[in-house]
Amino acid sequence: MEFPETCPCGCGGTVRNYDIDEKREVVPAKFYIAVRKYPRYRCRKDDVTVGTLYKPTLMPGVTCGTSMLAYLVTMRYGWGMPMYRIENMLNHSGITYHRATMCKQIGRLAAELGHVTSELQRHTLDDASRIFFDETVLKILRPGEGKTGQSYMYAAHRDDSSFGGKASSRSAEKSSI
Repeated sequence: MEFPETCPCGCGGTVRNYDIDEKREVVPAKFYIAVRKYPRYRCRKDDVTVGTLYKPTLMPGVTCGTSMLAYLVTMRYGWGMPMYRIENMLNHSGITYHRATMCKQIGRLAAELGHVTSELQRHTLDDASRIFFDETVLKILRPGEGKTGQSYMYAAHRDDSSFGGKASSRSAEKSSI
């Protein structure tokens, strides 16, 4: 905020201290279209048009970027929000994004990241002495029936540190001392 450098009465006194006023504020999610221009050149030598390489993307040919995919996955699986509600929220923000498109893109993302999940699974499940699981119930809408059903989301966690397992180098150091 703009305040005078000296006392408002005109005596010339300088700022001595500040009173602090803290309030929580929010900046809502900002959706935008990112436009990237890739130049095409006219090659005089071969008399052809030459294009530049596109910036590599996770899923070429998809109309949403990685931040939008992360938003969709977080809203659906992190917060357990149904797709129809995400679609309505985006519509209120001026974005037309159909549920079917969201589902296809999330499914394709899961397929693209299959090697990552298999490596995480190998590290978490195959190499661990102890595994902790969490089961979370998600309500899902049954289209056409007007009813909801239950779906389950599972999380596996590996923490061998308190048991002196293979993944705990600190425990091994402590026990050898």
